[in-house]
Amino acid sequence: MAPEDALLGTIDRLYAAAREPEEWSAALDAVTELLGAGHTILMAGGKTEPGFALGARVDQQAVEALVSVQPGELRDHLDLGSLPDGRLVRRNRLIEDADFLRMEYYNEIVRPLGGFHSFFYRRALAPGGCLAVAICRPPDAEDFDAKDEALLTALLPHLDNAIDLHLRMQAAEQQNARLVQVIEGLRAAVILTDWRGQVLHCNRAAYRLLAEADGLAIGPSGLLAASTAATRRLRRAIASAAQPPDTYGRLALSGLERHRASSPSRPRLSLKRPSFRPPLTVDVLPIRAFDAAAGGGLGGVPAAPGEPSVALFVEPSDTEITLDAATIGEAFGLTRREAEIAALIGMGHNLSTISSRLGIGAGTARNHLKRAFDKTGARSQAALVALLRGFAGSLA
Repeated sequence: MAPEDALLGTIDRLYAAAREPEEWSAALDAVTELLGAGHTILMAGGKTEPGFALGARVDQQAVEALVSVQPGELRDHLDLGSLPDGRLVRRNRLIEDADFLRMEYYNEIVRPLGGFHSFFYRRALAPGGCLAVAICRPPDAEDFDAKDEALLTALLPHLDNAIDLHLRMQAAEQQNARLVQVIEGLRAAVILTDWRGQVLHCNRAAYRLLAEADGLAIGPSGLLAASTAATRRLRRAIASAAQPPDTYGRLALSGLERHRASSPSRPRLSLKRPSFRPPLTVDVLPIRAFDAAAGGGLGGVPAAPGEPSVALFVEPSDTEITLDAATIGEAFGLTRREAEIAALIGMGHNLSTISSRLGIGAGTARNHLKRAFDKTGARSQAALVALLRGFAGSLA
């Protein structure tokens, strides 16, 4: 196979692994084959990001042992942490062969793996983690040459992209799992949708409510209210809360959160029910992108990666939500003002109403809310509402 074709095939393998984690072994094997190496070891992750360590053509237990070695555990150590960020380095440019052969690090760690001639690559990952790659040949093999270095240099940007995508998807799956766990414990009906109104996930209370099809139901196009006009209002509220996809795509995540915080108050709808029972009250809140594949969808099309999502809290309008600020403050270590604002947010009020009610400026209210986010661990108003309502439900 021509080198160009082999390179393209390896790149395809890397992107396949980014989507399907079980493909990483095959992708690393393709990298090893491309470079004519004896083995390849890849480590990626951070202090708060989930990570992994894998090897190709080397025992996985040996890889895990290598990862666990700390610099102070050996008399001497090849400090890969000092490598220049984002640059490919050959081992013999770090230390001469003769000196390397005498190192305890080589004799205790590298030689049992069959390594000697090596390429190293290290890139910092936020927050506080790194991507590290070692591609090795045994001592009796020829050293890597300039052609090998050029081939690997062409491959590395794609490896970077594949790793970034993999770690983001892995982190998103964990966040989804935590979000699903929270909403499943709520007594209120919670429905997660994409920006079009397609249902991504429901908790048990929402399943029961949707099964009644009394004021809210699921159709082929997504959530439906009892009338065409009400459905149109519901869909507009969902789309408005999520923000159009083109706007979402142009804004960085932090910028998007600020954009949403400065937007008009979130929609609260009243949906009539054919049974003539009291109407349903629906609060529509934006949340971070949610992939239905992680939590299990319901009758909808899974959201594309990175698309905005929406949480709908649905309750009969005769059910009043009350949250005790003092209890919330004591449970989460909030100041009196932080607890008051958090409780009012949890009861469905927006910041504009809250600042007027408490006689404080909107900026002051926003600062108190930000500190409440930090202390509770919530990353959005939707997460805070879910947390506080779940907490209140556990005390009932």
